[in-house]
Amino acid sequence: METIQPHFTIINSIKKIKDNLCLWLAFVLLRSLSLGNKIKIGGTMIPKKPRFFLSLGLSFLMAIGANAQPAEKTYEEFNRNTGNDTQLEYQFELTKNVYKQEPYEAEYSVSIPYEAQETYYVNVPYQVEEPYTDYERYTDSQWTCHNVRRYRRECHKESYCGAPLSTNFEIMTPPPSGGHRPPPIHPPSSGGGGHRPPPGGGGHHPPPPPHRPPGGGGGNHHPPPPPHRPPSCVTRDVCRDVPYNDQQCGYESVVRQRPVTRYRTVTRYRQEERTRTVTRYRNEVRCCVTKYKDVFDHQYGFDVTVQLPRVFLFGAETEKFRIALQGTEESPQFAVIQDNDEIIYGYKISKQEISGRKVTIELDVDPRFDLSNAGPNSISNFSIVTSSGRSYLNFYDEVKVPHLNTKYIYEIKDRNNNTLVKAETWNRGFKAVEILMPQQIPVNEQVTIFLHVHREGAMVKNYDLDFDVNSNLKVK
Repeated sequence: METIQPHFTIINSIKKIKDNLCLWLAFVLLRSLSLGNKIKIGGTMIPKKPRFFLSLGLSFLMAIGANAQPAEKTYEEFNRNTGNDTQLEYQFELTKNVYKQEPYEAEYSVSIPYEAQETYYVNVPYQVEEPYTDYERYTDSQWTCHNVRRYRRECHKESYCGAPLSTNFEIMTPPPSGGHRPPPIHPPSSGGGGHRPPPGGGGHHPPPPPHRPPGGGGGNHHPPPPPHRPPSCVTRDVCRDVPYNDQQCGYESVVRQRPVTRYRTVTRYRQEERTRTVTRYRNEVRCCVTKYKDVFDHQYGFDVTVQLPRVFLFGAETEKFRIALQGTEESPQFAVIQDNDEIIYGYKISKQEISGRKVTIELDVDPRFDLSNAGPNSISNFSIVTSSGRSYLNFYDEVKVPHLNTKYIYEIKDRNNNTLVKAETWNRGFKAVEILMPQQIPVNEQVTIFLHVHREGAMVKNYDLDFDVNSNLKVK
């Protein structure tokens, strides 16, 4: 907001002259008087120069006196303790200033709208291709070796004997180094047709016996049996496949990964400057408006006498309260101002007499406890605890003040409504109440507490009050 101060106007000049007219007139008159030829104070002539400073000082005092006002005293505070509680009468003066409304001319401000060019910035989106790194898979050939199990053929020669050659058999021999297997060896055939040597290399069997014609040699005889032949032996190659470890190598296809550069479209923003026409306001000070201010007019007061009730304090007890002048000059009123945390007794005005400037006030005790603040809501947190053969009744009593007596009458009943304990006791000045009961109550017993509370004292309305509180709980 801009502020425009107008030039000093004739109206402002008149206003200032008006406000200080009395002061300047007094100054001019005193100065003229002090510059006279003859001034005596107590028969002594005052020189010319000191007379000027005297007039200046008088003018300053007149200016201060024009705006000065006497201090007022609207209340009297009482601080009572055991050292002064026997003083039952106090006298003091209470005064109050009266103000009147006087008009005066004051400048005021007005908001004047005007148009201005304003620069602002906007975010404009645009798109760019942004590179980024990605990864792709591809297939490649790789020379790889693996462990494999192979077999090779191993042969050795073995001889077999005892089988007659007349038995049909076939012996396969392994092929020679040339790669051709020799024909199988067969035993000689009984039908003739040739003669084959037996296996075993170069030896021959003896020739068969000569043929004898039938009828020769003296008669019809059977041919004689062939002679006994010895067993034949055969030597052959025995082969088997023997395993062994080997490596098998070759090219295999494998999957690999490689980085590649790709591009994606992203949106970015840039700031661009714009201008616009806006309406703004500036304050202009103008003259003048009529306002009113409180100006001291006069002061009135009373000579007060207060008489306290005959109540006393004990030990370190203290209390504090005030007697205050309220109302108007035509209808004055007096009141007791007190805080419950700062008083022992409560006070109220029981009698008040006003005769001109003289006021007589009689105070009396104002009981501040009743069922609303010292009744059932003031008792809470019931419990019964049994320990070491003893039972204790515990609860919390919020009303713990001096000069107020509290009596507890309690009865404990079980779930069958049978009375277990019934007794009474007085509060000994503690908010956390703990009562040792005359009889032990078993742990975990479900009971009902019937508590009757009796309070009495000067701070209780109608002097005393009674109420009942019940609670169901389990003994701990």
